[in-house]
Amino acid sequence: MDRRILYIGVILIILVIIGAIGVSLFSHHPDVTVRGCDITSLNLSSASLNVTLGLNSSYPIPIPVKKIGYAVQYTGGDERIRLAEGETGPFVLNPGFQEISFPVTVSHTGVIGSLLETVSNGEIRLHLSGSVSPDIFGFSPAVPFQQDVIAPVDIPDIIAGIGPQAGKMLLGRLLGI
Repeated sequence: MDRRILYIGVILIILVIIGAIGVSLFSHHPDVTVRGCDITSLNLSSASLNVTLGLNSSYPIPIPVKKIGYAVQYTGGDERIRLAEGETGPFVLNPGFQEISFPVTVSHTGVIGSLLETVSNGEIRLHLSGSVSPDIFGFSPAVPFQQDVIAPVDIPDIIAGIGPQAGKMLLGRLLGI
């Protein structure tokens, strides 16, 4: 009888040690940074963006990520205009550093205001925010990210995207013609 208690005690101690090791390995969340945002197309009613996040995982094994939730805001002037929000995923987060890119479609009247800034400056200012939700044994902590980015745009691409007539009018307005 005393040996049974001893064996049960040893087994419980081993389980506690294994549990503590597991918790320490998975208690650190991945580091998430915004690596970039490129405008792939732009016209008077919508814009297509490609957002790239950098994820640095200290997990020793690949971890499934349920989703990335995101919001994109235009940051012209003193106000922010929400342009898009959504989710993407799932995917696998490997140990070490990896980049994840996903498309975002912006369809909003705020695009027109940002279009004028873009044509005059050749860039657009955006605020990207959201969270990455890794799935760690059924537990999904939301790891937040947010960053202001400046996305460069090629002006001839914009003029081609909005059409020749509108492009001529916009260019004439900028040049004072």
